[in-house]
Amino acid sequence: MVRVEKVAYFSILYLVAWTLQLCISAEMYDFIVTRLICEDSDPTIIANASCATRSFNRTTKMHNITINVLPKVSLNDIYFKMSFYQKISTGYRRLILSIEDHFCGFLNGTSQSFIIRMIWPFLKTCGNLDHKCPFTGYVYLHNVVVKSDYFPPALPEGQGKFEIHIRNGPKRVSIIKLILFLEIKPKGAAILNF
Repeated sequence: MVRVEKVAYFSILYLVAWTLQLCISAEMYDFIVTRLICEDSDPTIIANASCATRSFNRTTKMHNITINVLPKVSLNDIYFKMSFYQKISTGYRRLILSIEDHFCGFLNGTSQSFIIRMIWPFLKTCGNLDHKCPFTGYVYLHNVVVKSDYFPPALPEGQGKFEIHIRNGPKRVSIIKLILFLEIKPKGAAILNF
């Protein structure tokens, strides 16, 4: 029980630091999402899912996510589980915390989510997520440019990945897992790949 309380306190402290330092992180660090991949899509729910990354210019990448939900299937109780991993040597290790938010509850106004509220103005303009649950048919996000405003300032420099595991229903049946690979570096620093 004490461990759970410590994790809760650290999570709250982390979110407070995130809120207070967002403008500072945008001035000090560059967050570059190098690629986006889709994994583990459930064939009983999703007919087809694709994730793609393309270069917009020398420094900006745009990402596209398309999901075709099977006919007679509706996504009416969606949860997002978000985790950040840092690359250490040859593998990735999960950092500070993993957060689960009720996306449909946020859209319907019955649940509050700090993270979804921060990125919501951006998400609703890039795709067809601008209505309340349930979601059926074709779900998409097009030409998404991930900006540093959407990441906390407490992320360490180097390479990392941000996983968004999308699940549905009270039993949290897995729908799909989105993975964003990113680089975090101080402003003005360059990575030389020889």
